[in-house]
Amino acid sequence: MLSIGVLGFIVWSLLVASPLFKQWLNKLAIGLNNLVLWDPFYRKNFHGYIKWAGNIFFYTKETNFRLKKDLLKYPQRLYANNCYTDFYKAYNVFCNNKKNIINHPDEVWLRWLIGFIEGDGAILSNKESLSIVLTQKDSNILYHIKDILGFGLVKQFKGYSRLIIKNNFDIYLMILLLNGNLVLEKRKKQLAIMIDVFNRKKFKNVEWLSLRLSEKISIISANSIITLNDSWLSGFTDAEGCFNVHIVKRKEMKTKYNVSLRFILDQKDEEMVLQNIRNLFGYGKVSLRKDRTKNTVYRYTTHSLTASKIINDYFNMFPLKTTKKHSFDIWIDIYNMLINKKHLTLIGLNTIRSWRTKMNKFNIENKSIGFKSL
Repeated sequence: MLSIGVLGFIVWSLLVASPLFKQWLNKLAIGLNNLVLWDPFYRKNFHGYIKWAGNIFFYTKETNFRLKKDLLKYPQRLYANNCYTDFYKAYNVFCNNKKNIINHPDEVWLRWLIGFIEGDGAILSNKESLSIVLTQKDSNILYHIKDILGFGLVKQFKGYSRLIIKNNFDIYLMILLLNGNLVLEKRKKQLAIMIDVFNRKKFKNVEWLSLRLSEKISIISANSIITLNDSWLSGFTDAEGCFNVHIVKRKEMKTKYNVSLRFILDQKDEEMVLQNIRNLFGYGKVSLRKDRTKNTVYRYTTHSLTASKIINDYFNMFPLKTTKKHSFDIWIDIYNMLINKKHLTLIGLNTIRSWRTKMNKFNIENKSIGFKSL
């Protein structure tokens, strides 16, 4: 009876649409992690509220259909940091103080960056020293990130390069970007520690930063969802993925060899994330890798041609940015040969072997080497 009474009150309030109810609803939305209210009657004067990780979005009937369609296409927006609104607000301040910054990174690129950081980044907190570090053999991708963001420092070492972000305001920007938008549990824990340390720091010598940080940063605990409708998986693959071709002897085959395509993702201690990715593609398996170290490393592998088509569609929509893009392009060329049965001839098989050699070269150039102590 109580539930029916509450429901009746809400419907009556919506019909009346009083200013008092709007104020109450706004406060209610702020207190909840996720709130979406739709008008069942689609009235002209209806107003609704949606909360995305601490931000209220106010919309009317005219925007209702667009918002519904947007949420269906991009379900992660229910959890993400309101399409990085907080990041962009602070980034505008950064751009005003850095006159050489012209272009703002768009949301697709930012989502790719988050996936890349989660796959192969280090979110470090050592007492009051905070930094975000990316380590790669291919320095080009690190310079690309630095140029788009407009901050960070790329250092060259023997056999690898490192992008280091450690300036106070740069760290502040990265916290706003990552907060509420991370997928991996270990990255969330690392960011939580960083936010805690950052909140305790004093910025008396940087007046304009001190003014922005009059309130402490709150940790957004909502989970970000992996989908095939955004670029997170593209960034994650650039950091941790691999495209390769497997050729094994098979007496029953016309050429005595069988050719299969493999898409591989590795990640330490994150079995569930790989299971979720496996469910997105609908094929493959997640297994525990044999590792000489004590680390628990899981691997997602698929060699299904049907999955290859889905993978092709996804990376055509959200292209890779490292040299893995070259490996992927060759991988797709071989996929087309398999579909057209050209691998069943000796000429086709030799062509695939030649292309595989090029793929391996690109894979080695962009192979993740993990984080080394500074």
